[in-house]
Amino acid sequence: MSLEAKAVSIERDNRPIVEDATIAIDRGGMTALVGPNGAGKSTLLKALAGEYAVTSGEVSLDGRPVSGLSAGELARRRSVMAQASSIVFDFTVEEILDLGWVQGQSRNNGQHRAATSEVVRECRIGHLMGRTFNTLSGGEQQRVQFARCLLQVWQPHDEVDTRYVLLDEPTSSLDLAHELMVLRLARRYAQRSAGVLVVLHDLNLAARFCRNIVIMFEGRVVANGDPAEVLNDALLSDVYATEIRVEWHEALERIVVHA
Repeated sequence: MSLEAKAVSIERDNRPIVEDATIAIDRGGMTALVGPNGAGKSTLLKALAGEYAVTSGEVSLDGRPVSGLSAGELARRRSVMAQASSIVFDFTVEEILDLGWVQGQSRNNGQHRAATSEVVRECRIGHLMGRTFNTLSGGEQQRVQFARCLLQVWQPHDEVDTRYVLLDEPTSSLDLAHELMVLRLARRYAQRSAGVLVVLHDLNLAARFCRNIVIMFEGRVVANGDPAEVLNDALLSDVYATEIRVEWHEALERIVVHA
């Protein structure tokens, strides 16, 4: 069970953005997509989400071409958190969360209330309920959108239908404590039955939370595998055009990246 791009190339405005990229988001795992600005990370994520058509190659969800799935089916099987969202109307936080409830049941039934209560508690946004979304800080808005994303793929804990969560820089506006909260929750959803892809710029967070790392550079996947395998001095220094050192930290028992 996976959300997969096979030899995918994508052009935007007649310009190649992604070239021959292969990546699989597996159930039960969390994958980080990293690389410098302009590497094609967000474009590849949108192709996996079914938002962008591919020029060549194929994107499939559990063996079915994403291009053949209806919008409703995609919404039930995968959720997407974009880098930024512009909300024009004065929606409340509750209304933003309700946009994520696509399971077909009424928003007034017990399952909807239980799911919303669980996600609100996990994301620590209870104190924001009743507020208008556009009055929130950037970090608060990001946490509400993350909660909406989790609500979209929520299912009772005794169900194991595979869902996918695609997060594009979900920690960019967050303080340290909330960065860790978001990534811990994303990893927990992966451990339940989801496949999670997260675009990150912080390589230390990627190494800490993700069991697989995909490095992109100039539209191509240049490394894909275990953090200990793909995070190395030479490759990272070349990709980021700056001297980078990767070390094993004995006390933390994990890889640490220094620039």
